[in-house]
Amino acid sequence: MAHRRRIVWIVDGDGAEREYMRALIEAAKLPVAAVAESSEFLRKSKPLLTACVVMSARTERRGGLDGQQESVVQNSKAPVIMATKYGDVAAAVGALRAGAFDVIEKPFLGERLVPSVRRALAQKLSGTDRLPEHERIRRSYARLTPRERQILHLVAAGMTSREIALRLGLRDNTVEVYRCHVKQKMGARNAADLVRMAHGMAEFSGAPADAKEGDSE
Repeated sequence: MAHRRRIVWIVDGDGAEREYMRALIEAAKLPVAAVAESSEFLRKSKPLLTACVVMSARTERRGGLDGQQESVVQNSKAPVIMATKYGDVAAAVGALRAGAFDVIEKPFLGERLVPSVRRALAQKLSGTDRLPEHERIRRSYARLTPRERQILHLVAAGMTSREIALRLGLRDNTVEVYRCHVKQKMGARNAADLVRMAHGMAEFSGAPADAKEGDSE
């Protein structure tokens, strides 16, 4: 296949994690190169020969991706997959807002990285290519109650359960119950999946991912 002649780039400052991801891609028999910094990737890579980019998210104090990583995601002509720390919703939100193809929490790289890379390589990155998944997400979203939709949008905006509880005047454990229901109904494995789904819906609908829903049940 044509994409096998192009390179999957790994960008991660942690040597052990970088080599782990390289090994996963090599085991899938895909050409791969690995560097420590975004600047090194920009210097060494050739856009026409870059099949896909896998980057370990680096966040700023204010939350979200650091400026250089955000620039790579926004300007790359190849799909970018971001690897985040477990539960790092701020990084997931920043990556998806910048235009990342996918976000994977690092504990799940072993099972999700190669399938995500293969989807990125096979997909033409056009809206019509993503319609089947979008339709599944839309139908799942339709099953949510107004309160569950509100919780989903606030999670997608990067808010913690505690922050959501304070904003909505709910108990912390009540928010956790709602989040659990939302994950089950949406078929999400974790918060990063919820963020991806919410931003995917916003992309198709034109509505912001953190749009506010009514407070009614």
